[in-house]
Amino acid sequence: IPKCGSTFGTTLAHHGCGMLLPENYSSIDVVADFPFPKIGRVPCVFDGKRERKKVTKKSATCRWNAACGKQPGPFNEQPFGRFIPHHDPLWPPPSIRLQGQPWAVIPNISEFYLRKVVCFFREPRQRVISNWYWSLKMNEDDMVGHGFAQFATCQAAMATQLILGIPGVTYKTCMTDMFKFVDRVQAMHIVEGRVRQFGFVGLADHWAISVCLFHVMFGGDCKAVEFDQLRKGSNRTALAYNVTAFGIDEYDSMDHDTYRVASEVFFDNVIKHGVHRNLCQQRICPKAAAAFDSLA
Repeated sequence: IPKCGSTFGTTLAHHGCGMLLPENYSSIDVVADFPFPKIGRVPCVFDGKRERKKVTKKSATCRWNAACGKQPGPFNEQPFGRFIPHHDPLWPPPSIRLQGQPWAVIPNISEFYLRKVVCFFREPRQRVISNWYWSLKMNEDDMVGHGFAQFATCQAAMATQLILGIPGVTYKTCMTDMFKFVDRVQAMHIVEGRVRQFGFVGLADHWAISVCLFHVMFGGDCKAVEFDQLRKGSNRTALAYNVTAFGIDEYDSMDHDTYRVASEVFFDNVIKHGVHRNLCQQRICPKAAAAFDSLA
């Protein structure tokens, strides 16, 4: 989900490839930052067609599997071996897609598939402000040209839309347009069910504990590089943006409901697995003990 923790690709890459990666390897895009240049062309099969391509969104999965597929970890024992680009919507395998229905919501995706999904969430008001500054920085006039209020309205269902997996919609599209075609109550029912079945749910607002929780749940060596802030927000003077200054204290967003569910899942897992500062500092992530100093 955009603006919600793409740096977590570093954790997934190390967890999947283990000792094949240098200790300090970091990535915010496992497609662009592929660390195995000798694996230049890997045969991949997409929709029944065998293709040979250099690194693309489609071939990234094949390349990572070619490099790390025989390593202990998510490619064999755990479900997180496919590195899907972070801005892509959740979408089931091609065999169960509904063809010819570009706005179709698919209510029945198997639990087996959902358990393969790692998802990070960010408090919706913080996410939309961060996205606003990023769009300004990138000179994306189609997104920011009508001012912040319109931008915030159009981004009000970003996480929800991506979890629904509606095809043919990019993160630049006005998200609220989708609800001309989708019942809101039905959509939220589907989203809640999916979030509760995801393999891992983290919160960008609780980054250190999220990384620690992942390692508690799935093992692997917790490395200091996983806590590097690779994509720092613009115009941020404190731990969070001032939502009052942007006039969105009462931001009406479907993503609030989605974030509420994600938070419940996250904190339930924190309690279930007994994750706390001392555990993270002393046993799980001692190489990054300082990352937990500010936690109660």
